[in-house]
Amino acid sequence: MNTLLNPWALDSLLLRNRIWMAPLKTAFGTREGRVTERHLHFYWRVARGGAAMVLIEPVAVQWEGREHPKQLAVTLPESALELAKIVHVIHEGGGKAGLNINHAGRAANPKASGMETVAPSSCACPAKGTQARELKPEEIEEIVAAFGRAAAMAEAAGFDWLEIQAGHGYLLQQFLDPETNRRKDAYGRDKLLFPRRVLETVRAACRL
Repeated sequence: MNTLLNPWALDSLLLRNRIWMAPLKTAFGTREGRVTERHLHFYWRVARGGAAMVLIEPVAVQWEGREHPKQLAVTLPESALELAKIVHVIHEGGGKAGLNINHAGRAANPKASGMETVAPSSCACPAKGTQARELKPEEIEEIVAAFGRAAAMAEAAGFDWLEIQAGHGYLLQQFLDPETNRRKDAYGRDKLLFPRRVLETVRAACRL
């Protein structure tokens, strides 16, 4: 029996089918990271097209973790209100709304943030050729807290689902990789420590 188009329940989340849209970098945002009409039209059309879960484009939990100049922001005072506009049109189209939260680490774009890139250990980004410096322990703590703030913002905006980006060479994966994590402290000895702390902080910050 083909269940693709049948309703589906994930715990208390009821989906109209099993079709999900993966996060897609639209570059529709403003340089300040605000939502535009292009976003609203695009995501409404996706939801109206039948996708049960629409995971919108990745957002960086810190400004220095941005990948491109028109990436949406979760760090503005009005970010919850801004992103709630997208949640509204997805719900209006019959879908559920999900948010992908991320920090690009060494893969961040200095031209998008105006800031230097960081990583678990000093290393270069093979894709961009930029050099990232090693994170200080207090900076790691701040990034963990930033994931929690982003999760709370997502809940305030009305998202139904939250996705933590832990692959594709971004910061969480960089902590897991011995080539990019050569630290001698606890975050180097236990390479799962940073992702685990991020997950725990996110779960404590929201009920999604």
